[in-house]
Amino acid sequence: MATGVGISLLQPLINPAWALKPTKIVQIPANIFGQISLPDFSKVWSDARIFKDAFTIGLALSIYFIVRNNFKAEYKIERHQKSVTQYYYIKLNSMVTFLNKVNLQNTLYKVPPYSVLTIDGSDSRFIDYDVLEMISEYEKQAHEKHIELILKNIERVQVISLH
Repeated sequence: MATGVGISLLQPLINPAWALKPTKIVQIPANIFGQISLPDFSKVWSDARIFKDAFTIGLALSIYFIVRNNFKAEYKIERHQKSVTQYYYIKLNSMVTFLNKVNLQNTLYKVPPYSVLTIDGSDSRFIDYDVLEMISEYEKQAHEKHIELILKNIERVQVISLH
């Protein structure tokens, strides 16, 4: 803005034909802000229902975005085949919660026998204990299905069955 003002002051000195003429200058009324009226906020601050409603709406939106982000990128799976062996690579998200457990479990049970499965948790900052239990349970079942299971940065937990 200062550059524009400086240029407009120098223009008449360089070439008088470039100077602003009085007909080109915009006149701003002196009381332009006097015509603007603001709402009466004293009624807003005195009514507790507004705060309760705003809190409820904010809480609902927060929960919606947390759940949506948890389901958006649970994990990435890659599959490739070398000769007759199928290789599966599952890269877990940074936050793996109990909300991700069912989808991950369904994916694990779809891995065919005699495959190699790698589950990589190296980018995970948090893996829910329920998910760790499910992976540890799957480790036993993978052995029975002759699936070579490789766990990277995933803690093995002891599964206690109450059946």
